[in-house]
Amino acid sequence: MRVISLVPSMTESLLKSSASIVGVTRYCEIEGYTIVGGTKDPAIDKIVEIAPDLVILDKHENRREDYEELTKRGLTVFATSIASVGDLIRDFNCLNTDFNLNFPSIEDNIPNYSPIDLNNAPEIPNHAMGHQGDNQGAPIRALVPIWRNPYMVINSMTYAGDLLKRIGVEVVGGETEYSKVDLATYRGKVDVILAPSEPYKFTKRQLPELMQIVPRVEFVDGKDLFWWGTRTPGALDRLRLQIAQLELGSSTP
Repeated sequence: MRVISLVPSMTESLLKSSASIVGVTRYCEIEGYTIVGGTKDPAIDKIVEIAPDLVILDKHENRREDYEELTKRGLTVFATSIASVGDLIRDFNCLNTDFNLNFPSIEDNIPNYSPIDLNNAPEIPNHAMGHQGDNQGAPIRALVPIWRNPYMVINSMTYAGDLLKRIGVEVVGGETEYSKVDLATYRGKVDVILAPSEPYKFTKRQLPELMQIVPRVEFVDGKDLFWWGTRTPGALDRLRLQIAQLELGSSTP
């Protein structure tokens, strides 16, 4: 199966499938493959010329007009719609069933976690941390910015929001999945800011303004938060362990 991926996280996952990758975006961060534009500006003519068996897009990362144009040109196109871990399992199962891509099972490798108990969590080494219902502690309230100038944040109705919910973190965001916000409105309303490395690369330079909202700012891997796919089980483990080691009230040095 010759596949073109217009989604970076899908490209990463395809490397562990039976697909023959014949085109990727400039953002896919793998070398040695034909570049067919970006996520928002794919090179349609080039894609048609390559004539893949399948083009994969995502509803939340790519444009509807590109999906329609590729379909109009006679290509087989599959659009994922990943706003939760459940969506991921559904769409990868569909790709395995309908296109024989042979992704490794994600569902079988998603652990069930108990909510984080910050008094005991540093002693917990890995994803064998218990099961849902073992601990009914209150969730950690987190603000997750994704952009600056203007500030934008995610809410709980996103893939990252669902991912964090599974490890006992409640994402406090705006009314829409991705909202422009005034950071000051969150003062006193969250326990921690999780500042990712992408799409905006938050660094210690932003600590003074972020710490005006809450003393605890934790820098996290943006790929673990936002790149869904075969990365997801390991991302859950890494984020769980990092957040379990938080000491609310202080900031990453």
